[in-house]
Amino acid sequence: MALLGTGPRAVPVLESFDQAGLLVRLMPEWNAVRFAAQHNPVHRWTVDRHLLEAAAQAADLVRQVSRPDLLLIGALLHDIGKGYPGADHSETGAVMAEKIANRMGLSHGDAATVTALVRHHLLLPNTATRRDLTDPMTITAVADSVGGSVKLLELLHALTVADGRLSTRADCNMCGGAFKLAGETLTAGPALACTRAACPTMEFESIYTSLLSGDSTVTLSGNSLVLSSTRGVLRFSR
Repeated sequence: MALLGTGPRAVPVLESFDQAGLLVRLMPEWNAVRFAAQHNPVHRWTVDRHLLEAAAQAADLVRQVSRPDLLLIGALLHDIGKGYPGADHSETGAVMAEKIANRMGLSHGDAATVTALVRHHLLLPNTATRRDLTDPMTITAVADSVGGSVKLLELLHALTVADGRLSTRADCNMCGGAFKLAGETLTAGPALACTRAACPTMEFESIYTSLLSGDSTVTLSGNSLVLSSTRGVLRFSR
């Protein structure tokens, strides 16, 4: 986990492990994606290299989620199902991910979250590009798909961003829609606070005011900037 958290620097190290046969010893399921070609033109690398790169990109987003470890594991495994027969690599991959997570010794709940990450890793981009985001039924469908779990939706959003960074520019446009969708689904009751100590380099009044939409409220209270919105919550951390 520590190696995955180092970001892009981990990629050549993990590739060396792979060439030495260590990754397959740790995850026998990895053998099916080694050197496997991608059949979608938006992808730049073979499946195995894409998974390593996705984990590296996810490492840059760990401060945005409550469970960085599950984000890294989910990114590493999100396309593991592409090495196996089946029409839906997300469903096939979820089966593989559950086996790997249990073998890693994750708790039942954490293994279930990793499995759900793999199963639903296309939920946000597919919905954001194929559905009407202003339709309340779209929001309800996404919330139902994640079982109403804010943690899972948070992780899916970060995984979508990490995965999108590795695709063509046109495909990356989905990230904006996915972020909006996540914000709509994470309807805010309580507001979130970000302290100046946690974000010392940010100019709160200018940056946050420019990012928030007109139906949001910005309140400065002491060392905290409180953000509240009728449409959702934006989380910022350094």
